[in-house]
Amino acid sequence: MHVAMLTVLVVLSCCCSRLHALPDLITIGGIFDPYDQRQYLAFQYAVERVNADPTTLSRSRLQAAIEKLPADDSFHASKKVCDILRDGVAAIFGPQSENTANHVQSICDALEVPHIETRWDFKVRRDEYSLNLYPHPSSISRAYYDVLKKLAWKSFVVLYDSSEGLIRLQTLLKAKEFKVTVRQLNEGTDWRPLLKDIKKSQETKIVIDVQQDRIYEVMKQASQIGLMREYHGYFITSLDLHLVDLEDFRYGGTNITSLRLVDPNKPEAMKFVEDWKYGELRYGITIDDNTARITTESALMYDAVHLFARALDDLDGSRDVDITPLYCEGDKTWSHGSSLVNYMKWYSSRRPENERDNIPRGYDPMMRGISGIPVGMQYGMTMNGRQGMSMLRPGGMMMRGSNINRMGGGIMGAGGGLFNNMTRPFDQVQVYGLTGLIKFDTRGFRTEFELDILELDAMAGLTKVGVWTKANGANYTRHLQQTEHLGMGFNALNRTLVVITALTPPYAMRKESSAPLTGNDQYEGFCVDLIDAISKEIGFSYTIKVEPDGVYGSKDKDTGEWTGMIRELLDHKADLGIVDFTITYEREEAVDFSMPFMNLGISIIYKKPGKKAPSLFSFMSPFSLDVWIYMATAYLGVSVLLFMLA
Repeated sequence: MHVAMLTVLVVLSCCCSRLHALPDLITIGGIFDPYDQRQYLAFQYAVERVNADPTTLSRSRLQAAIEKLPADDSFHASKKVCDILRDGVAAIFGPQSENTANHVQSICDALEVPHIETRWDFKVRRDEYSLNLYPHPSSISRAYYDVLKKLAWKSFVVLYDSSEGLIRLQTLLKAKEFKVTVRQLNEGTDWRPLLKDIKKSQETKIVIDVQQDRIYEVMKQASQIGLMREYHGYFITSLDLHLVDLEDFRYGGTNITSLRLVDPNKPEAMKFVEDWKYGELRYGITIDDNTARITTESALMYDAVHLFARALDDLDGSRDVDITPLYCEGDKTWSHGSSLVNYMKWYSSRRPENERDNIPRGYDPMMRGISGIPVGMQYGMTMNGRQGMSMLRPGGMMMRGSNINRMGGGIMGAGGGLFNNMTRPFDQVQVYGLTGLIKFDTRGFRTEFELDILELDAMAGLTKVGVWTKANGANYTRHLQQTEHLGMGFNALNRTLVVITALTPPYAMRKESSAPLTGNDQYEGFCVDLIDAISKEIGFSYTIKVEPDGVYGSKDKDTGEWTGMIRELLDHKADLGIVDFTITYEREEAVDFSMPFMNLGISIIYKKPGKKAPSLFSFMSPFSLDVWIYMATAYLGVSVLLFMLA
C-alpha cells in the first residue's frame, strides 16, 4: 500500500515538474533567398531528421516557419521576422545576404532570440545572440597561406571580383615572403584583355577568388588565351570547387589546387544525400542530382539545426524552458535566449585547467552521431548550478530538489555524493556533423576545423592530396615521386620535356661517329649525362634542343627583353635549360636555377704592395699638406692675438 502511494506521488511529481517545459511543437524561423534552393531544402530536411530521431530532441518536435525574400530586401525581412517572432520561435536561421542579416540580427539582439547563420562573415566581433557555423575568415585565410607556402609559390597574381575577396586573402597580402599582384575583374563577362595582361607579365601562378558561378567562365577564358598550360598553377579559394565542372581542364596539365570543408564522398555525406532524395520523394518532390550535391552552406545549415536541437534539449533538461510570443514594438525579451546560445557555444569547449584535474578515471563516454549518422560523438550533460530537474541521458537518472553544481567532473547531489559514473565533463563533449568537428572559441567563432586539400588529377579528377588543420598547417599525403615535381613548377612525371642547351665542350658536344645519329644520340658531354641521370631518377623523357646562336641569354637594358636560351624558357618553347650557366642576380629574377653543379674560383690577381723606406718628413704622413698649413696659420694667428692682448 505504501509502495503504491509512493509510486503515485513520484509520478505526479514528475508530471507536475514538466508543466512548464518545452511545448510539444517548437517553431524555428528560416529566411532564405528564393534562388537558394539548396539552403531551403537542407533546412527543411534537417528539421525532418530531428523530428525522426527521438534522441536529438526527446520530448518535442520542430516546426519550420520559412520565408523566402529577395536578397538585400531589409525592409520586408524585418517585417517577416517580426511576424515570425509574434507567433513564438526559439531561433532564427539565415538569411545569407549581409545587409538583410544585419537587420535580422539587430532584431534578435533586441528580443534576445538566438540568430544562427551559416554564411561567410568578416566581422571581428560576434554579437551576443549570434552564432555562425561558417569557419572564421582569419582561419581560412591562414589555410590559404599555409597551402601556398607548402606549394613553394614565391609570386602570384590575385584575381578577385569583390572587396570581400581581399578580406579573405588578407594573410596572403600581408605576407612579406610573397610577391603579390592584385587584379580585379570588371563587371562584364569578357575578361580576356585582363588575362592577356597577366600572360604578358609572364606570371604563372594565379589565385582566383570570385563568385562560385564565375569560376568556370574565368578558367575557360584563361584556357582560350593559353594561360592554362602545364607551367601554370591555380589556387581556387572556393570551398565548393567540387561543384564546378572541371572536365575541360583535366588533361591540360595545369596544377589546380583548392580546399574543401565537406567531403561528398564520405559515407555520412552520401547517406545524407540518399536519405534526402528519398525523403522528398515521399512528398512527390524529385530532387535532381545537381541540386542534391552538397554545398558547404547547405551542410552547415544541416549541422546548425541539429546543434540547435541538441542544445535546446540539454537546456530543457536543466531548467524549465518556455517559448513565448515576442513583439518588435514591445520591450519583452525571451529569458532563455542567452542560455541557449551559451549552450551551443559551449559544445566542444574545454574546461579550465583547475577543473579538468578531477575528471574521473575509467570514464567511458557514449558515442553518438548527429541524427543517426555513424560518426564519433561524445555527448554529455551540461550543468548550470540552478535548482531544478536534471536529466542524464541515455539511461540516466532524474533528480529534483537540491542544487546541482559542477564539481570535479561529477554531480553534487543533496547528500553531497559524487555520481562520477553518470557525468560527462565539458571537455569530453564533442559534436561532429557533415562539416566535421563543430567547435567554437571563447569569442563564439569557429576557428578550429579541418579542410581537405584538393588537386585536379587527369585520371581521377578532383582528388584529396592532403589535410589542413589550424594546429599542424598543411600536410600533404602524396608519395615521394608526386612531391618531387613541386620545386620544378610543373609535374614532370611521365612527360617528355624539351631540354635546351648550347654546344660548349666539355658540357655538351656533338658525338663523333661514322654512322648517322639522330635525336638525343647526337650529343654527349657532362650536361647530357647529367640530364639523363635526372630523367631516370624523376621519371620523365626528354628531347635535346640546341640553341642555334649559342647565346645563353642577356637582358636588353632598353626594352627589358631577354635573348638566347633564357628567352626560350620564358616563352615556354623549352622546359629546361642545362649548360654552364653563370648564375647572376638578373637571371635569377627571370628564371629558376637548380643547385649549381660546379663552382668556379674566378678571382682577380694583383701584385702585393711593398713597404716604402721612411723619409725625413714621414712624421707628416698622418695629415695632408693643407691640414698642416691650416694648423700653422692658426698657431701664428693665435700667437699674435695673445701678444697684442698682453
